Amino acid sequence: MNKILVGILVTGAAVAAGYAAVKLLKGKDSQPDYDDDIYDYPDPYDTDESIDFEINDDSAVKDLAEDAADKAEDIIDDVKDAASDVAEDIKDAAEDIADDFK
Repeated sequence: MNKILVGILVTGAAVAAGYAAVKLLKGKDSQPDYDDDIYDYPDPYDTDESIDFEINDDSAVKDLAEDAADKAEDIIDDVKDAASDVAEDIKDAAEDIADDFK
């Protein structure tokens, strides 16, 4: 147990010495490697009102609506097929159970 504790202490000391060495080599006045400007608040005077988010193309809206309707129909068909398969499986299982009781 003592060997484990000594190993942990030696490892901690090595990490601390390495951290101190990096700080000394890097220097106190060195600049960070990242640009601190990305963390600034947005400029309140930067008002770009030329951005328009409205969809003015009626054909695009109609195409999207048709695509959504087609996908909904496909989903409904898939659900109907799955329901009929489940109903057939239940019917077969009920027949098997009835045959077992004969």
